[in-house]
Amino acid sequence: MSSGRAPVTITTSEAPLVAFAREVGEQGPVAAMGGRTQWTVGGQLDPGTRLVATPVGIASHQPAEMIVRVRAGTPVGELDARFSSRFTRS
Repeated sequence: MSSGRAPVTITTSEAPLVAFAREVGEQGPVAAMGGRTQWTVGGQLDPGTRLVATPVGIASHQPAEMIVRVRAGTPVGELDARFSSRFTRS
């Protein structure tokens, strides 16, 4: 459903993704590390696995459609801080 207005979009540079791709490189094994909240799920990493930080941040937001696109390592707390003032809680 569209309100007839253009969506509000927060655009960010692709630089974090390019930097992430460079950090990952072509050699493995690699493990993407976010907030480590579920770090033990899936078992132990193989010896020599490089840890790389996942890109973070809000990539786009379309309020009328209630859509927000974030990068893989974006903490829920960041979303809460950004959007909590827009909603009333009872």
